Amino acid sequence: MLKVLEKRTPQTVLPLLMKYYDLDPITFASRLGVPMSTIIHLLAGRTALTAELALRLEKFFAQPAAYWLSLQSDAELEIIRPDTLLANAIEQIQCIIPQEELDKFNPNDGLSEDERHIKSLQKLGITIPPEYLPQ
Repeated sequence: MLKVLEKRTPQTVLPLLMKYYDLDPITFASRLGVPMSTIIHLLAGRTALTAELALRLEKFFAQPAAYWLSLQSDAELEIIRPDTLLANAIEQIQCIIPQEELDKFNPNDGLSEDERHIKSLQKLGITIPPEYLPQ
């Protein structure tokens, strides 16, 4: 399990990248062409990552906007999933796709979600410090 990146959200990934590239919030905001408050509020979890900011991050870090948006949506889903009423309602929905069809599309590369995340960061050229790697 990753120590620092157990919860991969824009609020956990961006500070790691900012530290790696020695970027303070002022410089980071300036390089992205956004107000510093945008970065401060995002890092503090007061605002969600937007599609516009995801496009800026895509250009800056050479990581697809969809990656950044998936971090945001995963974080939001993690917040709403424990809702018991919603969970009960969702439990009643039956999948229309037969299981054998689903099995054709599930990745079976043998990697855990954490390992896939590490690989995506390494594609950016980021060396993950050993203390952040799975034990």
